[in-house]
Amino acid sequence: MATLAVVNIESTGASLEILETRTGQSFDAVLGPVRWDTAPYLTGDDGLRLLEEVGRRVQIAADSRKIKLDALALVMPGTIRDGTTVGRSTRLRILKPLNVSEVMRQLYGFRAAVFQDTHALAIGEASSDALKSHPAAAPGQECFAYILVDEGVGMSLFIDGKLQRGAGSAGALGRLVVEPAGEYNQTFAARGPLEVYAARPWMSKHIVIEYLAEQDKHPDTSAPPPSQFRRQLRAAAESDRWQSLTVAQIASAVADGDHIVSHVLDDGARYLGMALNAVITIVNPPLVIFGGSVVQGIPGFADSAVSYARRLSWGAAWNRTTIHLSDAGREAQTRGAAALLWQWAGSRP
Repeated sequence: MATLAVVNIESTGASLEILETRTGQSFDAVLGPVRWDTAPYLTGDDGLRLLEEVGRRVQIAADSRKIKLDALALVMPGTIRDGTTVGRSTRLRILKPLNVSEVMRQLYGFRAAVFQDTHALAIGEASSDALKSHPAAAPGQECFAYILVDEGVGMSLFIDGKLQRGAGSAGALGRLVVEPAGEYNQTFAARGPLEVYAARPWMSKHIVIEYLAEQDKHPDTSAPPPSQFRRQLRAAAESDRWQSLTVAQIASAVADGDHIVSHVLDDGARYLGMALNAVITIVNPPLVIFGGSVVQGIPGFADSAVSYARRLSWGAAWNRTTIHLSDAGREAQTRGAAALLWQWAGSRP
């Protein structure tokens, strides 16, 4: 019996789960998920404060239950190398290489690996009940693209059971320029990358901009009283926290029929459809899995993106690709990370 810990990390928070397994095929929950805010620990540019806090919480959780961990997996966005090192993670403010395995060994004595979030999600999703009978998700023969639309936009591409990274960073779909005439973005050092239109923080920002533009107009005296979403939107605009609107808040605006979000969501869906068309045309995977809070949590967004992709796509490629909307969510990430950790630990002395 092996006891494994998985910590899923995002700029908006982290969660810890501890699981047990005998075979690496199925996992039983022992503890969690235990969640906490990561914002106070995203300091500096080396990620050490974040790792210290992750290790501290894992140690406390294991000690409190008298658990001896065999291995620990950290799952995060960014460029990951060899399961040991974060090359760079802009969202977590890690701007130079960080050897997670070495730091965790030195500080806490843990055997630790690090995996990219889309990779873990893809592995977990492929083993879900909804897909495990699909030929493209067969273990060791996987041939599909997993597209994550969440706090960022990313992709993991599997061909004949192997994750494709090209020269090192293939799959960074959020960096694909979909609007060359767009505003220059300093974060991505590019004009009009997909992530600026489709990821949750950037859609939040664009909704606030639409709101501020609307405020310059004379008020509509026939308009209904401000909704809860409009109050949240005003607070975000007045506090300069333009990227703070959550998926749930945006979804509530869609449910209320608030027009202020429609233009931003349509832009995001259109550009995401363009990117999906590029994946289908160039790679033509037999299966594309859509996951992440944006496509799963905002009503109609995934359907709109797929509709745009269908209109843009070449029929010969489109007709050979199945598109599946994830229903496993972040549970798939933990399951996938645990499977990757089992393999990683077994390959090292």
